[in-house]
Amino acid sequence: SLLNKIYDFDINLFSGINLKYLQNQFVLDQRTINDPVFAKGSSKDNYTVDLGFLLVKDEFSVGISGKNLTQPDTGLISKENLPTELRVGLGYKFTNSVLSGDVSYREQQWGKQEDKVNVHLGLESEIFKDVLSIVGGVNMTEFGCGFLFKIPAKTKVDSYINFSFSYPFYLMNTSGNYRFGLVLKI
Repeated sequence: SLLNKIYDFDINLFSGINLKYLQNQFVLDQRTINDPVFAKGSSKDNYTVDLGFLLVKDEFSVGISGKNLTQPDTGLISKENLPTELRVGLGYKFTNSVLSGDVSYREQQWGKQEDKVNVHLGLESEIFKDVLSIVGGVNMTEFGCGFLFKIPAKTKVDSYINFSFSYPFYLMNTSGNYRFGLVLKI
């Protein structure tokens, strides 16, 4: 991922790009080894790109982004393109916190209109200045929480450890989704 400040005045404009490597992979067992779904293999790899812009004026911000812009094929037996997702959001910064909300539209071929639109609300709060932040949020299909820890270093590159947990409303017998990442701010 790359973030760049492209305009600096009373209003700050940022742009960001994210290159993603995707892998759809299955471990086969005796029950699935002869399944026709896996006739061409048990994995599929592809790449895609996300792009976004953020406009910041004082404590207010407005952003727009597009995910999976290349609509990569991740299907095993037939073509299965990931849909592009477009998102527009607003943010308000107060004290050591940010309250945000956005609306997303997913260009998928299946489902009704309400399956393609989602509303997200979130709150991020800095617990220890420039060291630890916690986040929480909810949308129409899941809730999530996490933290961002800044790794102390005396360099021009800021490093962070990012951990998040999300839990879907629509699945039974799941332990949720966990993500762990290392973020470098150049």
